[in-house]
Amino acid sequence: ALEAARAAKIPLPLMRGDFIPLGWVLIQGLAEKSAYLDHHGVGREIRFTVNLLRVGSPSAGMAASILRLFL
Repeated sequence: ALEAARAAKIPLPLMRGDFIPLGWVLIQGLAEKSAYLDHHGVGREIRFTVNLLRVGSPSAGMAASILRLFL
Protein backbone atom coordinates (compact mmCIF):
# COMPACT_ATOMS: atom_id res chain seq x y z
CA ALA A 1 0.00 0.00 0.00
CA LEU A 2 2.87 2.39 0.77
CA GLU A 3 4.51 1.75 -2.60
CA ALA A 4 1.18 2.34 -4.37
CA ALA A 5 0.71 5.63 -2.50
CA ARG A 6 4.25 6.70 -3.45
CA ALA A 7 3.78 5.85 -7.12
CA ALA A 8 0.38 7.60 -7.33
CA LYS A 9 1.58 10.60 -5.27
CA ILE A 10 -1.34 10.22 -2.86
CA PRO A 11 -1.02 12.20 0.39
CA LEU A 12 -1.33 10.15 3.58
CA PRO A 13 -2.00 11.16 7.17
CA LEU A 14 0.99 10.87 9.50
CA MET A 15 0.31 9.93 13.13
CA ARG A 16 2.42 9.30 16.19
CA GLY A 17 2.17 5.93 17.90
CA ASP A 18 -0.36 7.38 20.36
CA PHE A 19 -2.62 8.49 17.45
CA ILE A 20 -1.73 12.19 17.66
CA PRO A 21 -2.09 13.53 14.06
CA LEU A 22 1.03 15.20 12.64
CA GLY A 23 -0.38 16.33 9.29
CA TRP A 24 -0.27 15.03 5.74
CA VAL A 25 2.76 13.70 3.85
CA LEU A 26 3.79 12.37 0.47
CA ILE A 27 6.11 9.39 0.32
CA GLN A 28 9.11 10.38 -1.78
CA GLY A 29 11.22 7.29 -1.25
CA LEU A 30 10.75 3.82 0.22
CA ALA A 31 13.46 1.22 0.79
CA GLU A 32 13.38 -2.15 2.52
CA LYS A 33 16.25 -4.29 3.72
CA SER A 34 15.77 -7.67 5.35
CA ALA A 35 18.12 -10.26 6.80
CA TYR A 36 17.84 -13.50 8.70
CA LEU A 37 19.58 -13.65 12.04
CA ASP A 38 20.88 -17.21 11.55
CA HIS A 39 21.55 -19.54 8.61
CA HIS A 40 18.32 -21.54 9.21
CA GLY A 41 16.12 -18.51 8.58
CA VAL A 42 15.06 -18.21 12.21
CA GLY A 43 14.63 -14.65 13.40
CA ARG A 44 14.20 -12.04 10.73
CA GLU A 45 15.05 -8.35 10.81
CA ILE A 46 13.28 -5.98 8.41
CA ARG A 47 14.32 -2.34 8.14
CA PHE A 48 12.38 0.33 6.29
CA THR A 49 13.58 3.75 5.26
CA VAL A 50 10.85 6.18 4.26
CA ASN A 51 11.48 9.69 2.93
CA LEU A 52 8.51 11.99 3.52
CA LEU A 53 7.51 15.44 2.28
CA ARG A 54 5.04 17.45 4.37
CA VAL A 55 2.09 18.72 2.32
CA GLY A 56 -1.19 20.48 3.01
CA SER A 57 -4.50 18.72 3.52
CA PRO A 58 -5.74 16.92 0.40
CA SER A 59 -8.84 18.10 -1.44
CA ALA A 60 -12.13 16.28 -0.99
CA GLY A 61 -11.65 14.80 -4.46
CA MET A 62 -8.66 12.79 -3.19
CA ALA A 63 -10.76 10.90 -0.60
CA ALA A 64 -11.64 8.04 -2.95
CA SER A 65 -7.98 7.53 -3.93
CA ILE A 66 -6.85 7.51 -0.32
CA LEU A 67 -9.53 5.04 0.77
CA ARG A 68 -8.85 2.75 -2.20
CA LEU A 69 -5.32 2.13 -0.87
CA PHE A 70 -6.63 0.52 2.29
CA LEU A 71 -9.84 -1.23 1.19
